[in-house]
Amino acid sequence: MRFFKFAAVSLVMIFFLMLGIAISDAYAGNYLGEFCWQDEEGGITKLAVTDMGNGHFLLNGIWTGDEGEIGVVHGNAEIVGDKVYITITNVSSGEYGICSWMGLCILELATLNGNHEGLSIYYDRASGEIDLDYNSGTLTFIPCPE
Repeated sequence: MRFFKFAAVSLVMIFFLMLGIAISDAYAGNYLGEFCWQDEEGGITKLAVTDMGNGHFLLNGIWTGDEGEIGVVHGNAEIVGDKVYITITNVSSGEYGICSWMGLCILELATLNGNHEGLSIYYDRASGEIDLDYNSGTLTFIPCPE
């Protein structure tokens, strides 16, 4: 009798283990690689892109400013018609303060070039002042630098 209980419990555990493996594979995204854009000021955004299916994409990566500033980036992208709509959040911190940028990028699907617009919030540690700014510009799809 003990053998049958052990066998039944073992079979149930194996079943749930296999089910867990199948479910985790079903929800996994397809990593597409790194993609890069340069803005009109020389900053470069390098994003790791994961295809979640049905035109939905997860983004994460790094932004490097024209003066070497580093920001951490995350967001998502959606393909609608011949456009790619991207929401992005970027946060960088330096010696004098911290800056957060939140924006929308609209790219042409054929070239991945496009425009961005968003709001930046900058906190100056020395003065304690907070600056809110709107900015916009162009994005050019480029080969990722090493």
